[in-house]
Amino acid sequence: MTIHTRGALLAGLIASLSYTLAVPARAQDTNQAAVIRLDETFRIPGGTLPMGNYTFTVTREKDGDVVRIARVEDRKVVTTARVERVQRASDIEGLAIEVAFPSGDDEWPTLKGWSYPDAAHSFEFVFSKAQERRIEHEDTTEIPLAAPTLPLGPPSS
Repeated sequence: MTIHTRGALLAGLIASLSYTLAVPARAQDTNQAAVIRLDETFRIPGGTLPMGNYTFTVTREKDGDVVRIARVEDRKVVTTARVERVQRASDIEGLAIEVAFPSGDDEWPTLKGWSYPDAAHSFEFVFSKAQERRIEHEDTTEIPLAAPTLPLGPPSS
């Protein structure tokens, strides 16, 4: 992907992503949720997440944290994935996503994780070893999300 194309993609992502927090997102919370609007298709563990509005709900289970991703319009859960809490290394205040951009023009960027406002940690997807090796060679950036714009309702199973 050329620098010009990557810059245009990054500018478009920054301008078009938005979120709404469902509950106060604090490090001590067991469940956290956010609505994230994606105006681009992203790779996630096990597949892709087409552009659209999604509720990301993280729950703590005995084996670790799990995110349930549901479409906002019909509350249908489209996937679940293991995530891990990592120390937040960003200066961005508010919700942000971490994206890895592939080197080829024919590949989707990878949604690596997200950070909640006022939290000392971020969530990152747990990828397979093969996916991790591919992602580690991609350019990664953290993108702040725009002001809240979407209502949130509880996802259905």
